Amino acid sequence: MFVSMLIYYKAYGLIINFFDPSNNKMMSYQAILKEMTEKRAESN
Repeated sequence: MFVSMLIYYKAYGLIINFFDPSNNKMMSYQAILKEMTEKRAESN
């Protein structure tokens, strides 16, 4: 379950960077990680 979440969020970040190339990749990556940890905290 957690591995599929990682794949989903990785693809989500790639889609964001694809449609918004001006976006800072590190910032969007950190935002995705933050969102993922929040979702993990909710499910636990």
